[in-house]
Amino acid sequence: EQEPHLYAREAIRMYLFTGTRKSELLRIKWDDINWQRKEVVLKDTKNGKTHYIPLSKAAIETLQQLPRVENNPFVFCGKKQGQHLVNIEKPWRRIRKAAGLSDVRLHDLRRTVGSYLAQSGNSLHLIGKILNHSDTSTTAIYARFGEDHARAALEQHSRYINSINNS
Repeated sequence: EQEPHLYAREAIRMYLFTGTRKSELLRIKWDDINWQRKEVVLKDTKNGKTHYIPLSKAAIETLQQLPRVENNPFVFCGKKQGQHLVNIEKPWRRIRKAAGLSDVRLHDLRRTVGSYLAQSGNSLHLIGKILNHSDTSTTAIYARFGEDHARAALEQHSRYINSINNS
C-alpha cells in the first residue's frame, strides 16, 4: 500500500490475484477487459493460445480504481506516452525491502497463486488452465502441495476401514 508508483503497485497486486505472467499482465489493454464476463482476454501469450483470465471481485475493484491515461490503451501505463509499464524492478525492490522479504522474486508471486490453488484442493487441470500452462508437466510441480489433502483423505478412509473391522 505504501508503494508510490501506482501502476507498479497495482500490477503486483494483480499478479497475486490472477497468476498471470508478468509480460502478459503488463501488456493488458483496456479493450482486453470484458467487464460483463468479468475476464481479461489475452490473445498474445507465451504459449500462443488465447488466455481467458477470470477476474475476482478484488481484481475488478483494483482495475476499476486505476486512472486511465489519455491516448494510452494500456491498463498499466509506462513513462512513455502510449506505452505500457515495462520494468517494475525498482518498485518491487522497495516493496520487498518494506516487507522484509529479501529473497523473493517477482515470478514467485505467480508460483504463490499456483501453490495456494493446489493447497486449496483445486485440480492440476484447473491450475494449469488458470496459469495458462500448455504442458501438464509444468503444472505437476504443484502436485506436492496437494499431498496434505491426499493424506487427510487416506486418514479418513483408514478410520472408516478400522471402524468396519472393529464393528
